[in-house]
Amino acid sequence: MEYQVTEGILARSVGEHVVLFHPETERLLTLNPWGARIWTLLTLDADALTIISRLAEEFSGEKGVIEQQTLEFLAYLEGEELIRRKS
Repeated sequence: MEYQVTEGILARSVGEHVVLFHPETERLLTLNPWGARIWTLLTLDADALTIISRLAEEFSGEKGVIEQQTLEFLAYLEGEELIRRKS
């Protein structure tokens, strides 16, 4: 699956975290280092499989767990309208 960041989303790095602001919903979200890394990869146009592979290389843990948690997080971001699937 390929995603793109929703137009207008504001992002700012704060240490190891990323703070996101959605101007239409006025929601503010702070991402931990794991979420911040996923966000960074999304901004580089990485697809879900690439993101999972990179995280498995960079973080310790079972690849199956990393895959599950990453897909759940991507679904969460999509539900919050911060990202959308590319058509």
